[in-house]
Amino acid sequence: MKLPAQLSPLVAQIRANPRLQAGLGVISAIVLLWLFLLLGDWRQARIAVLQASQQRLEQTRNLARQKDWAERAEQARLLADALQAEIPPAASPGLAQAEFQGWLRQLADTQPASLRLDVQPPVRLEAPADVVRVTATLNGSLPPSQVLQLISRIESRQSLATIPMMTLRSDGLNRSFSLTIQGYYRLQAREPQP
Repeated sequence: MKLPAQLSPLVAQIRANPRLQAGLGVISAIVLLWLFLLLGDWRQARIAVLQASQQRLEQTRNLARQKDWAERAEQARLLADALQAEIPPAASPGLAQAEFQGWLRQLADTQPASLRLDVQPPVRLEAPADVVRVTATLNGSLPPSQVLQLISRIESRQSLATIPMMTLRSDGLNRSFSLTIQGYYRLQAREPQP
């Protein structure tokens, strides 16, 4: 094999200088050792990924071997049916908002202090599509014990109402609270007019 003319002086210098040959040999050995270590690290990483995958597979198999999945599915279905039964009907989103606002206003009026009520427009849920959610914020100044009684009254409502967020502050005479309350209503299907 014939080398290009530009490399001929370089090759001649390497052949003539034993220290240069030894240096290139050491550099080649270091590069080979580095590649060997790099492949070892890659191999270790692949082994770790494989072990994690095997562990996930074993966990999935253990879950699949459990016999009570049918019972859990039945319990989940019963719970979903019970929650669906708690959703009251409403003729329209506006009437749902008015009913929810009226209930909250009545609840707020029974408190010893004046409470502020802010009701947002109803939002139709994606699933189930015939359900709207009405969100309201109730805030004011009450002692913590009365706030807990108020929460208890909200939770004991026959129709589905949730409290996704609550803030309660009580430091001496400064007592304030804020409750975000959500009510759910099922829109009744309208019959076509003849």
